[in-house]
Amino acid sequence: MSDSVISYPELCSREGTTHQQTMIFGLGRNHSVIFLSLLANENYRDRLKYSKTTLVCEGHDAMKRGSCLNPWMVDQPLNHPSGVPTQNGKFHAAAQAARLGQRLPERVRIYERLSSRIWSYSGVFHLVDSWTERDKFRTVYKFKLIAVEGDDNLEERVQLNARRRCLIPRDVKLEVWQRDGGKCSICGATDDLHFAHSRPFAKYGTAAKADCVQLRCARHDHVRTPSSTPS
Repeated sequence: MSDSVISYPELCSREGTTHQQTMIFGLGRNHSVIFLSLLANENYRDRLKYSKTTLVCEGHDAMKRGSCLNPWMVDQPLNHPSGVPTQNGKFHAAAQAARLGQRLPERVRIYERLSSRIWSYSGVFHLVDSWTERDKFRTVYKFKLIAVEGDDNLEERVQLNARRRCLIPRDVKLEVWQRDGGKCSICGATDDLHFAHSRPFAKYGTAAKADCVQLRCARHDHVRTPSSTPS
């Protein structure tokens, strides 16, 4: 389920990998993965922009080794010194091919870190575009991803016209996680949790505000509370 809470061991078991790489293209040859960190001491700080159904995230930095002592001051790499594409290069090539209609969008699973051991599975996205931007010091890659519903079956072909899904920004998730104490806001359960719109999104809610989102367990996913309807 999109926006569900998942432990780090569960994440590793599900994807068969760790988040030592922040972007992994073609994992299992049927999807890719992006890990978005929230911790202040992470070397990689994701630069994100959210709209209602769209996420734009920044590529990965160069590795800190040899003459590259400050990766945040050098251009994000498209290729390794050997000429082999980096993860930036692989995602960029797929995004450009999708934009030009030369291939279906890459299916991407995104995970967001809430604490040292807890993550949120943000669901399936389609990688539809990429470009470079120049900041004060360097050139960085930007990747545009569309949140979609009903494209979770990795055994099936990517659904080009999949329905778009409304996003809950990660800073909202972190605020809700801390506010609700990592428990279901209805019964206090700590298992099978996910972030739920406490108001019908299309009619009342905005996922950009924490007061429109609650932690819910699977047993209380559709329970209406006094805060679920507008005053």
